[in-house]
Amino acid sequence: MADLEVTRRDQPVRGRTALLAVDLQEEFVGAAARVPVPRAAALVTGIAALARTVRRVGGVVVYTRFSLPDGVPAGRATARFADPNLHRPPVDALAAGVHPGPGDIVLRKPRQSAFAGTGLDLTLRRLGVDRVVVTGVTSHTCCLATAIDAAALDYEVVVVSDLTSAPAVVVEGVEVLSAPAAHTAALAFMQHSCGSVYTAAELTSLLADEMGAEPFGSATGPRRAGGSSAHG
Repeated sequence: MADLEVTRRDQPVRGRTALLAVDLQEEFVGAAARVPVPRAAALVTGIAALARTVRRVGGVVVYTRFSLPDGVPAGRATARFADPNLHRPPVDALAAGVHPGPGDIVLRKPRQSAFAGTGLDLTLRRLGVDRVVVTGVTSHTCCLATAIDAAALDYEVVVVSDLTSAPAVVVEGVEVLSAPAAHTAALAFMQHSCGSVYTAAELTSLLADEMGAEPFGSATGPRRAGGSSAHG
């Protein structure tokens, strides 16, 4: 089982919501990222702001690291990229500027999904969570895998469109999808099969409305981005 660092929480999560900040590590969003994603700096600051809101309404925040310690074999999906340094120290560390708060969970995961080979599901259920909010990188791989698994485990899934990002899709040296196209396609897949897609401002309003509070930074009410979800 992967490492799971949890600050003790004896009461169920009042807001039902867990924010998953997926793989904000040096490899993807650091200053010298090996697999850089668009809008990296904005992702880090935007997710930090959303994390403050989630904590304020009684939710829990989870930071994941896709981390393969020396001697631990890569999974089949990672091995396909034929890069022995993917997700290995030191690039598997959380990026500079990413600072989990007191009570946040830091999860080391060995596969794309935050639920595969970890204790995340059991931890969230013990805390009374039934909604997961997916942010981070990459939209078309780890965020997508996490969202699919969360939906299969019967969590309500929300994906934050402007707090997720993806690099271009390159197959045998040829770019087949630009970074924006890959991100948009991933959001469409997740909305079709997993849950809802919101902007950060829309989700902030939704959380505030649910708690009977004033919105924390959005003057408009929540809406489902792109229309209603279809569930398969």
